[in-house]
Amino acid sequence: MSKIHAERNQDQDRSRLFVAAILRYFLRICRIEQEAFHGDIEMAIIAQTVMLANIEPPTAGAVARQCGVTTMEIAQATGLPRETVRRKLLRLVELEFLQRREDGKFVVPPPRSGSQERRAPLTEIESESIAFLNACFNEGIFKVQEK
Repeated sequence: MSKIHAERNQDQDRSRLFVAAILRYFLRICRIEQEAFHGDIEMAIIAQTVMLANIEPPTAGAVARQCGVTTMEIAQATGLPRETVRRKLLRLVELEFLQRREDGKFVVPPPRSGSQERRAPLTEIESESIAFLNACFNEGIFKVQEK
């Protein structure tokens, strides 16, 4: 077997392992979110959209520094009706998953604030994400390359 053929087989094996790992991870995250958002997948999508919009390092965590997103921006990003987004955003604020600033934009509260109900699934998702990455390194899916 040639070196190129062997490398191609290793790449295919890593790709298959990655697909299996990401599917396991995705299912675990879906179960956590299903429980956290009481089976409301639209609410989970809306919460994730706000979180993703505010994830960049200089803004993450500090409410005042986050760019925040509007109801209309979330509706456009998700394809969900604006009224559905508005209603579910208000519920997410009640549940302390999100915070509404004075300018009307939605942001992510600091990680240490809020109720245990809000923090528990976020902590669980963080643990699952770390476990996923560790599994990918341990199974040889990801490799660290020195420069």
